Amino acid sequence: QNLSARVTDALGGVRVTETVRVTAYNPSTPQTTQWRGGTNAWSLPLAWSVGVPRAQDRGIIDSNGWALVGVGGGVVSNLVVGSGSSGRLTVDAATLRVGKSMLRGEGATGAGELEVRGEGTVMAASLNVGGNGVGKVVQRDGSVTANELLIAANAGSQGSYTLLGGVLVTKGLSVWGAPGANGFVQSGGTNRVDGFLSVGPRSPRTGSYRMEGGLLSATGLRVSSGRSEEAVFELAGGTVAVSGVVQVGLEGQGRLGVRSGTMTLGSLAMGSAGVLDVQVGGDVPGLLVSGTATLRGRLVVRLPVG
Repeated sequence: QNLSARVTDALGGVRVTETVRVTAYNPSTPQTTQWRGGTNAWSLPLAWSVGVPRAQDRGIIDSNGWALVGVGGGVVSNLVVGSGSSGRLTVDAATLRVGKSMLRGEGATGAGELEVRGEGTVMAASLNVGGNGVGKVVQRDGSVTANELLIAANAGSQGSYTLLGGVLVTKGLSVWGAPGANGFVQSGGTNRVDGFLSVGPRSPRTGSYRMEGGLLSATGLRVSSGRSEEAVFELAGGTVAVSGVVQVGLEGQGRLGVRSGTMTLGSLAMGSAGVLDVQVGGDVPGLLVSGTATLRGRLVVRLPVG
């Protein structure tokens, strides 16, 4: 509403005040509140266009803005970090609850980044890293929990997740991306997938997961590409435990590499387009299959000198 006051005196003189704009909204109705830019605390009302997000609201962090979730934490229904430009979100020693979805890199020109540190906690129904743009997550410690985690899901998008420490828990994790993209890199912490970890396939997507340390546990694992380049899962350190089946190259080109560390599988199924690349040496076997191993692809055994 645009409001002004009109005053008439006894002699007929008139004066009208400057117009004041007043915005009112129903507190029970969901609103879209947008970050105004700059670096500020999530809980600062003036940092948002319609105030701090509530549990039913949609929040957008854009315009080169950087929001810091600290003391008191935060809640929001849907959250976009990097819609048409860049946005950044840091959760530090606090809890952020996202009722529905969190998207990093929404539009083709959007770039969104999430950092979790200081034993921070992020909980969401869905995490999408790189919707149609560029998305990046760096988890230094703390915990991240989601029903599903999607990385570089759409053609042309770019997404990466770096797990340095802490705990990541999902019911399904899908890693896609262009050939040579970082995809998912784990050097520490625990990644628990209470379902399938899929490295590809989604035409014309491929994917990569590099394990350098920490623990990865999953119910199942699929490694296949939707294009001529391979989707790759590489174990270069740490421990991988898959209670169910591991499928490599059944739906497209796929490579399972074991260089260091230990990988235990319930069963292994290699398709004709699959490659099993194993480094042999030392006292600890790198690959253990407790059930059936079916190899219809290519087996590469690398022997160290001597």
